[in-house]
Amino acid sequence: MTVHILKTWPEPFAEVAKGLKKHEIRKNDRDFQARDVVVLREWIPSSRTYTGRQIELTIGHVTRGPDWGVPEGLAVFTILDESETYYADEHT
Repeated sequence: MTVHILKTWPEPFAEVAKGLKKHEIRKNDRDFQARDVVVLREWIPSSRTYTGRQIELTIGHVTRGPDWGVPEGLAVFTILDESETYYADEHT
């Protein structure tokens, strides 16, 4: 498990904090993996400062470009709810 610390602008940060945004689309430069931890730090681009607010998340599924229409060089990952359990060896 790896911890990734990422900047996030206020609007998407708020949507994640409310539980409305359940995914992230990121440049695929960190080898995101299921069960990695992501720390989103709220960033104000106009003043180039952090607000001090942050959220710690667990990654669920990761799709990397060019699979499933995701552009090359990007990754899309789901955000697990605290109550969700990830079963790495479960097959359906």
